[in-house]
Amino acid sequence: MHDIWNPWHGCVRASEGCVNCYMFYLDTQRGGDGSRIFRTQNFDYPLQRKRDGSLRVRPGELIRVCMTSDFFLEEADAWRDRAWDIMRERSDVRFFCSPSDPSVSPATCPPIGVTAGITSPLTFPQKINVVQMSACRSL
Repeated sequence: MHDIWNPWHGCVRASEGCVNCYMFYLDTQRGGDGSRIFRTQNFDYPLQRKRDGSLRVRPGELIRVCMTSDFFLEEADAWRDRAWDIMRERSDVRFFCSPSDPSVSPATCPPIGVTAGITSPLTFPQKINVVQMSACRSL
């Protein structure tokens, strides 16, 4: 596992599991407000290159997505399509996403062409691949 990609930061407490959320705790410790949702300066992290021109995130690596937010927040709707595009551009990277809200619907499944691991909170991750995308979208 290489790293974490937080295209946006901040969250909405959606379930009882959010009571002890580390992001809210850490933001409070740093004088921040975890409920303030904003696009990060590192939004394009999976596309960034080192000084030598090589990609920061190597092919085949696993990136945990939105560890300081929820990828499926309504407040992030304006940014999500571009995030999917970035995942599509980096189809050589594995993206792991665990929504904070246990009620995430099939409508939020990754679009065709994006392979991402998506898991509900406190459950074993399910690998969602391109074949499963069409089944997911038909629900």
